[in-house]
Amino acid sequence: MCGICGIAGSSIEDLTTAQHKLRKMIARIAHRGPDGEGEWILPQRRIALGHTRLAILDVSDAGKQPMHLDTLHCVVNGEIYNYPELRLSLETLYNAKFFSHCDSEVVLHGYRHEGMAFFKRLNGMFAIALYDETQDKLILLRDRAGIKPLYYCQKNGLFAFASEIKSLLAAYDETQWKIDSLGLSQYMSYQTALAGRTLFSDVSLLAPGHVLIVSHANIANIESAPFFEEHTELNPHISFAKATADYHHAFSESVSRHLLSDVPVASYISAGFDSASVATQAAKNSGAPLTAFTGSFRGAGIWYDEASIARHAVENFGGNHVCVDIDSDDLIKELDAVIDALDEPKMGMGAFPQYMVAKAAAKNFKVILTGHGGDELFSGYPVFRLTQLGTLTSIKRSEIMHLGYFLWSRFRRLFSPEFGRHMAVVWSMRMQQKLRGKTVLALRPWHELEQIHLTCKNTADCLFRTYMEAYLPNLLVVEDKISMAHAIESRTPMLDNAMVELSKTIPQKIKLHGGELKAIIKENARTLLPVCFFKQPKKGFPTPLRLWLRGPLKGLLHERLLGNKSRLYRIFDTKVLEKYIHRYEHSYYRHIRPLDEIQSHRMWQLLSLEAWLRIWEEKYGIMLVIK
Repeated sequence: MCGICGIAGSSIEDLTTAQHKLRKMIARIAHRGPDGEGEWILPQRRIALGHTRLAILDVSDAGKQPMHLDTLHCVVNGEIYNYPELRLSLETLYNAKFFSHCDSEVVLHGYRHEGMAFFKRLNGMFAIALYDETQDKLILLRDRAGIKPLYYCQKNGLFAFASEIKSLLAAYDETQWKIDSLGLSQYMSYQTALAGRTLFSDVSLLAPGHVLIVSHANIANIESAPFFEEHTELNPHISFAKATADYHHAFSESVSRHLLSDVPVASYISAGFDSASVATQAAKNSGAPLTAFTGSFRGAGIWYDEASIARHAVENFGGNHVCVDIDSDDLIKELDAVIDALDEPKMGMGAFPQYMVAKAAAKNFKVILTGHGGDELFSGYPVFRLTQLGTLTSIKRSEIMHLGYFLWSRFRRLFSPEFGRHMAVVWSMRMQQKLRGKTVLALRPWHELEQIHLTCKNTADCLFRTYMEAYLPNLLVVEDKISMAHAIESRTPMLDNAMVELSKTIPQKIKLHGGELKAIIKENARTLLPVCFFKQPKKGFPTPLRLWLRGPLKGLLHERLLGNKSRLYRIFDTKVLEKYIHRYEHSYYRHIRPLDEIQSHRMWQLLSLEAWLRIWEEKYGIMLVIK
């Protein structure tokens, strides 16, 4: 796990210019790799690669990057879990000679002997930049699930890429940067920009499973494309028993692969099936005591308590349970740090507790396992019941509001096209118009979701693709940024290639067997987890922001959003903003938790946007503006 960056283009006039830009970029991602940094510059080709290292596999100097093999040069962020098999194959078939035990080295040898086709064989989480001197081309690629982010920008004759936007923008020496108006609208609607768009104009996020090839001949006209072909087909005849057995095997093997490390590995654990199953399986496979971390909101009530249930699982597998206490004071102290780590506001308020738990875990660990991906791959959200209406008879009380919202959203779509796209809408276009003006009406933030829907076979396919292509990759970006802010590598066994491919073979009726959400994961968990896990409602690691904003943080909204230092006046009508804040503070919905959660998400977004605008101006000297 590391941070990578680089530049290419005509504006790199000499070695001094390239070095100056590259070192500024490297400095901005030093937190991602405190174990070392490296640079490689070829001024006559106007290309430069930078790297910061978090040493996990082969912690010796042999694992330093950039890595080189004759006329090939690369920087890699992430882990390639099948590198032992790939290395053996390359040694056997081509007599490849390796100089390290680092997984990144297989990228050079694999490309040298098999070209672009080799990338299809990679199983892991990665963002890779490889420069081929012979062909004078820079190759960028990102793992299939989108676990590792890779941003790029082409502007003023300079192409730049980086693991984080703060590093990317360091290459351009700008004091003002335009906000992407559509990206902002998408964030306000769906809590994230979509389809590779960011909140920064001209800055793109490479799509999961895609490759981007840059040469000086086409630097002004670049396009990405998938680097692998999808051949997995649905198996309509598979039984629940067979699917569960296949899952058990794939899951156990995946967890073992994700334990590959030369440094100690820990795990996150919540009251959910996914993270608890990962932690328990990891303890079982490793045969050694495992430390597991849980965030806890003490005094916030039973709905926000994950620690008590998680503790039972850790005691069950004989591990060490670390409970990280989080309160409202932490939000005041760390809010700016959270938004700074994210580069841009993205997804919900869960980033805050994630940040606090990662901060605690990083004191003793470099690698941590997570449960991301289980809900999306194996139908864990109540909305998936819409694909099998027969399961509605098994709906649980805790699912009613969630499912009711999506049914209402389908009806609302008749009048407001941003609704009914299988992703919750936080700020409607009507509300955005009041805040930002009539120009917002020309935007179509739902367009990318609409494109998914138009190419789907049925409702089940549409839901699966929406959550795998539009929702999950953005959650993974948040996880990467939050963990790497503390130099900790988070790994996702649920998103191993074998797990994703297995999921695509299983029909929806099997995933919802017996009217149970995530039925396969839960069936497998019967041999792993205590019975208390099966007697609780689905929560999703909720954060008690609504309680804090109406209690100890009551003045935070006025101070941050309407105070003299607030930067929101640049993008919103402050009089309208004040009305929305007043409405939130006095809304009757504050007595109905699910409805108040939606309102509180709006306030979180406003707090995030204000911090974002202010941090970029004060810390990085860049004023973000909408023109």
